[in-house]
Amino acid sequence: MGLALACELGWRGIACTLIEQGDGTISTPKMNEVNIRAMEFCRRWGIADAVHACPFPPDYPLDVAFVTCLSGYELGRLPRPPRMIKKSGRYSPMRLQQCSQMWFDPILHAFARTLSCVNLRFRTRLETFETTGSGVHAKLIDLANDRHECIEAQYLVGCDGANSLVRRLLRIGLDDKTLGHPVHLYFRAPNLLEICGRQPATFFFNVDRHGVWSNIRIIDPVNAMWRLMILDAGPGLTPESVDGDAYLHRALGIPLKVEWLGTSIWSRRSAVADRYSVGRIFLAGDAVHQLSPTGGLGMNTGIADAVDLGWKLAAALNGWGGDGLLASYEIERRPIGVRNVSMASQFYLGAHKHSDGTMAIEDDSPAGSAIRTRIGEALVHDIGRMFRATGLQLGYRYDDSPICVPDGTPPNPDDLARR
Repeated sequence: MGLALACELGWRGIACTLIEQGDGTISTPKMNEVNIRAMEFCRRWGIADAVHACPFPPDYPLDVAFVTCLSGYELGRLPRPPRMIKKSGRYSPMRLQQCSQMWFDPILHAFARTLSCVNLRFRTRLETFETTGSGVHAKLIDLANDRHECIEAQYLVGCDGANSLVRRLLRIGLDDKTLGHPVHLYFRAPNLLEICGRQPATFFFNVDRHGVWSNIRIIDPVNAMWRLMILDAGPGLTPESVDGDAYLHRALGIPLKVEWLGTSIWSRRSAVADRYSVGRIFLAGDAVHQLSPTGGLGMNTGIADAVDLGWKLAAALNGWGGDGLLASYEIERRPIGVRNVSMASQFYLGAHKHSDGTMAIEDDSPAGSAIRTRIGEALVHDIGRMFRATGLQLGYRYDDSPICVPDGTPPNPDDLARR
C-alpha cells in the first residue's frame, strides 16, 4: 500500500518518502487481480495501459471451474471473458484485470520513479518514531550499511502489513480471528492442462470426497507458473515439513514431477483495527484490515485506503483541507474495512457447507453422477459469488462521512449480477 500512497501523493505533487525494508522484488506473488475500482485509480494515474499490457495472455480464459481433481470430473464452470475483451462494463469504463503482483508492483515502481517529489528508500527499516506539535520524527536504519538516521515529516502513514510496527507502537488493538492455516505451493508445470485433459480456466477448485479442500490457479501461462493453495493445512507446519508432492498428487489426480518454485505458510485472518489513526499518524492496508483472499479484496481495499487518505493529506498540506478533513479518513474507510473483511470471511466459510454428502462424488456410477450434478450447481451458485463481487468493488458508501452529503439513493447490492 505504501507504493500506491506514494503514487497518489506524488501524482498530486506532494513530496513524500517511502521506507521499505525489502528490495522491492516479488518472487511468489500474494495478489493476482487488480479489481475494477483499483483499475479506475490506475486510469487516473495514467498507468492503466501498462496493466493491460502485462504478460498474462489477453486471450486466456478467465473461467472458474470446479473439479474433483484436475484430471477428474468437471462439476461446473463459471465463464468469464478473457482480458482482450476491453468493452466497458455496465458500471465502469474499466474491467478487472489479471495482473500478478510480480508485474503490478514494478508498474507502480516505474510510475513512482517518474514523480520527482517521490523518494523511494529500499533496504531501509523504520525503527521508531515520535510526534511533535508540528510533525513526526522517524528513526531509520539503512540495512545496506547499518547506518542510523532520523528524518522529519509532517505526517507518517504505516502501510507496514499485518504485523505493523506502527500500529503496535501506537497500541492500537485488532478485532482479530484466525480462520485457518493455508499453504501456498508455487510450481512450474508446462502443458499441465493438456496432461490432465482439462479445458483452460484461470481458477480450479478441487472438490473430492472430503469437500472443497484446495484450489489451483494459473499465475503466468506463458511460463507455466501455477499456485496450489491448500485451504487449511492446520497449524504448526514449516516449509520443510510440507509434503508438496502428496498435495499435488491429490489435486491433480495423477503423479507428476514439477519444478517447485516456493512455499508460503500463512494464517487466514479476519481482522480490523480499532482505530485507523492517532494524531499525525495513520494506518492503511493490511496494517488495519486482514482479509481472507476469497473475493480478491485485500490489496484492492488497501489501494482504496491509500487513495482516500492521499488526497486528504494533499488537501491538508496544500492548505485547502478543513480542520476535520483528515478525521474523515477513519470514519469513511473503517466501515468499508469491516464490510470487506466480513464478506471475504463469508465467502471462505461458505465453501465448507459443501463438505457433506460428497463421499461418492468421484464414483463412476449413477449415484456419483447425481452428486456431481447437484454439488456442481451449488458450487457455481454459492462459491461463484466471490467472482460476482462487482458490488463489493464499486458499491461502498460513506454514509456517516462528515464531508459526504447523502441524497437518499438506496445502496446497491454486493452481488450486482443478481439484481
